[in-house]
Amino acid sequence: MMHRRTRFLPLLTLAALGAWLGPVPADAAQLRGDQAAAPETKQAPRQLRIERTTKLQPLPDAEVVLPKLEAFFLSDGSVTVRGQGTAKAGAPPSGFDFTIDLEKGTYTTRTLTPEEIREREPQQGAMGFNRTGPAPGSPQEKVSPGNWQGRVRVQTKDPAFIVLTETTARVSWSVSAGGTVTWTSYSDGCWAANPSSLGTHWYNSSCSGGSAYYNSNRACNANTGSYYNYDFVDPNAGTFVTDSDWLCGRNDAIFDYNWSHSDSGEGAILIYGSVLTN
Repeated sequence: MMHRRTRFLPLLTLAALGAWLGPVPADAAQLRGDQAAAPETKQAPRQLRIERTTKLQPLPDAEVVLPKLEAFFLSDGSVTVRGQGTAKAGAPPSGFDFTIDLEKGTYTTRTLTPEEIREREPQQGAMGFNRTGPAPGSPQEKVSPGNWQGRVRVQTKDPAFIVLTETTARVSWSVSAGGTVTWTSYSDGCWAANPSSLGTHWYNSSCSGGSAYYNSNRACNANTGSYYNYDFVDPNAGTFVTDSDWLCGRNDAIFDYNWSHSDSGEGAILIYGSVLTN
């Protein structure tokens, strides 16, 4: 986000991004990046169309080049940015800052230092444990038996790279000697800076996680947090943010993840944030 006023753009919510029960628009599946059926939520899906998709290009100074980073320009005027990657379960926490220029279709990234990767206690969230059994489906070829855990955190930052919001999804899973994956627990969390170190006040309007689920012999979890602020610069102009993260643990001790970010209102031309794993 940048210190400049723009017209209000409605946000794409989790119901339009996730794979929820009920009718889901075909374009929402493209935004989701995963064909799995996720748990039910209380929101009905919004019927939005993708008007234009831009594959964002890294600038020469990008320290982390992402496998894929796209901007989806939607029929209600909003824009959602979605990225994806893979991470090793049990690896040390790592992450990167991102800055996205929607007008130019570019992004840059910076690797976070260990000092920047700190824990935040969620203000809203949920957790659960599996009392049923393993996932249906065929095991994959590479098998790493044992107990594993993965976590994804998506943060919104201001131009000084101060953390304003954080949305977290975690899943733990076990892998049998035969390669069958069973999710064992999950947790979701949402956090908002109130106040931030610059004196602005952010509020969490919803934290829409759900139970873990299975997809192609993977243990998956998803979460979305929505946030707002009215004292960024102009007290009469709001800034609105929605961040989502999804991850699926595999039987080779790797987890796949997708993440998305939308912001709108005051200062919504440049997007600043971070993605952290483990």
